Amino acid sequence: MKTRNYLKDLLYGVCIGDALGVPVEFESREYLKNNPVTKMGSGGVHDQGIGVWSDDSSLTFCLAESIIEGYDIHNLATKFIKWKNEGYWTATGEVFDIGNTTRQSIINLSNGFHPTLAGGFNEIDNGNGSLMRILPLVILLKDLTIGKRFDLVKEVSSITHAHNRSIIACFYYLEFALQIMEGKDKFEIYENLKISVSDFINSNVIYSNELIHFERLLKGNIHELEEDAIQSGGYVIHTLEASIWCLITSNNYKDAVLKAVNLGGDTDTTGAVTGGLVGLMYGFESIPDKWISSIRKPNEINKLIHNYHKQVNSLSGKMIVNYNITNRDYLEENGVFKDASAILFDAVSHELDAILHLTNEDGVNSISLNFNYPNYPNAGFVSCELESEITCSNENFNLLLDFSDFIFINENEALLKGTLAVNLFDSDEVDNFKYELLIRQDNCKEIILNSTIGSFNYFEVDV
Repeated sequence: MKTRNYLKDLLYGVCIGDALGVPVEFESREYLKNNPVTKMGSGGVHDQGIGVWSDDSSLTFCLAESIIEGYDIHNLATKFIKWKNEGYWTATGEVFDIGNTTRQSIINLSNGFHPTLAGGFNEIDNGNGSLMRILPLVILLKDLTIGKRFDLVKEVSSITHAHNRSIIACFYYLEFALQIMEGKDKFEIYENLKISVSDFINSNVIYSNELIHFERLLKGNIHELEEDAIQSGGYVIHTLEASIWCLITSNNYKDAVLKAVNLGGDTDTTGAVTGGLVGLMYGFESIPDKWISSIRKPNEINKLIHNYHKQVNSLSGKMIVNYNITNRDYLEENGVFKDASAILFDAVSHELDAILHLTNEDGVNSISLNFNYPNYPNAGFVSCELESEITCSNENFNLLLDFSDFIFINENEALLKGTLAVNLFDSDEVDNFKYELLIRQDNCKEIILNSTIGSFNYFEVDV
């Protein structure tokens, strides 16, 4: 398998697809044809802000966390209860969307039902509530036999959705995800599953009578269907079909999730289920930066990912700082106004040491540097968490660092360019500097791309 941070790919893939769909949930396809989703929005029937995810992502994060802690079905059930009752792993601290089958199943869990007996067993219980949250399970399946994979999928689905149809839908979805992680082409996977899933389900008479509901996936060519033939309500088969159709008929993350959301209906779940698969296929770096930077609670998500991968890397670099401009008052000298900075500071190149921690032991991405500049009064050590804009403070001054682009020179060298601003506490005076941070370290490109660093632009250059 490729060296990739698959948990980051799938979690952000699910969450961003979900957040894109929340503001237009229940809107018709006709409405969205005239008012298509093209970017992160807000409002809608739930009246949520930009970057807010729904129950799809909350329960996905609960499963991922349970796996990281050492998967246990009772531990997972406890997290589901905590989500419903306390807003655990929600974007805003409140649950604003929950399906009827999921609600009743969690009530059953609260009343002492065994997790595998809490979910709905009836045909009417085949909503998409287990499919929407099942994807993190793929990281536990890769070394298991197909029979054991199915049993584990059944267990996790059955907490809320125990009907055979929902279980098979989750199984198909995870088998597709597993082959994506093996580096296979999407058309190859689609054809492979026609054989492997059909043969496995047919081998068990308890499940084989459900295959009639999966014929468009297991016997047909769903990607040849027109959009009008794809349904996008809350029925598990429709959500599964829509996600595979969107993936196969698109060639990148953005197009696939926008296609999914603009189908209308259960937009957040179709976006989440599609987003998870295409996140795995194309990687975190394929997701638009503006979408990533708008998502709620990125530090919590990144720490969750870190707790699985335990990637602690310190990348040392040399930062060249050059005075640029100031907003200090102009000084009058013999009737001529001069910029105070022209008197106080020379615009010279000055070298500093800086370290990127991707991540530190607490699962937080940070940057630390000992800031100083010739003849400059504000100096000292600063360290802070990484965001697209980073504010660092010590007892003397604030430092705001604009940190948006990585330029990869080669596998072992990366260059960051940006600006930083320095001001004293309780002062409006701000001095601005340009900087270039050059990192030279073995495999630094791979370390950066596989980190949970968040939303940055990455560029390749030829030198």
